[in-house]
Amino acid sequence: MKHICILIIMLNYLNLSGQGFCSLRNPQAKIKALYPNCQNFKTIVSSIDETTRKELNQLLPFPLHYYEIGRHDLYLINKDEEIEGLIHSRSEQSKWGLIEIVWSLGLDLTVKDFAFQRCRTSAKSQILKPQIKQFFIGKNFYKLLSKKPSSQIHSSDKNVQELIEILYKSSLKTIALTDIAWNNKLKEYRLPKSFIENKETKRITDSTLFYMNQQDQTYFKLTTDKLPEYEFCGTLVNGNLTKLYIPLSSKIDLHTIENIKITVTNELGHLK
Repeated sequence: MKHICILIIMLNYLNLSGQGFCSLRNPQAKIKALYPNCQNFKTIVSSIDETTRKELNQLLPFPLHYYEIGRHDLYLINKDEEIEGLIHSRSEQSKWGLIEIVWSLGLDLTVKDFAFQRCRTSAKSQILKPQIKQFFIGKNFYKLLSKKPSSQIHSSDKNVQELIEILYKSSLKTIALTDIAWNNKLKEYRLPKSFIENKETKRITDSTLFYMNQQDQTYFKLTTDKLPEYEFCGTLVNGNLTKLYIPLSSKIDLHTIENIKITVTNELGHLK
């Protein structure tokens, strides 16, 4: 009997490992809660292997464990035939058992929102308060990496502190994993299909800027001579930079990002 119990535990563990601890239960309800105007959604699947795990570990300030690899689902949320956002569910280990977090991201991989699918601690109610949520919302990988929650969020409750730390690590893992696993697919949605045929080109010192005007919006893609293997893209609305996708790399920092923002705004901001 003892051996049978051990076998069952091992099989369950392997099954969880193979699924990457990432499962969105009742997707329609969860998606509707985060995206009330969602018209439909589709799922794209990726399998995270050991090679991908090592790549992620080069980006993250903490290790991604072997049990976190496996099959992962990413949900693309559609509205008016455009991708309104992404949803990726992650499970994180804690002293309260597995915590399941549903992350909502923009196509530029900034955090739009999050919700708990499973969390067995009363500290959850504190985490969902606006002052804590606002630390995460609107930030990309580099912004989150540059400033830990403990520098801005203060709580005397040790359970709240621990849950915030779990959430923080989960946000970094979610963004990094989404970029590495699905970047080639998400590329298709970041710029309009007409961009390739209608784009104009501008050479600026050590960068090449491709852009297209469409009503009050300017879509762009930028490559640099220093980092030729990466493409930066986004959107300006009425001359203001509203979206900027930054690929994840140890070669890119906040200074690089700020220079790209300045370059794009200076060169395209007048095209309203």
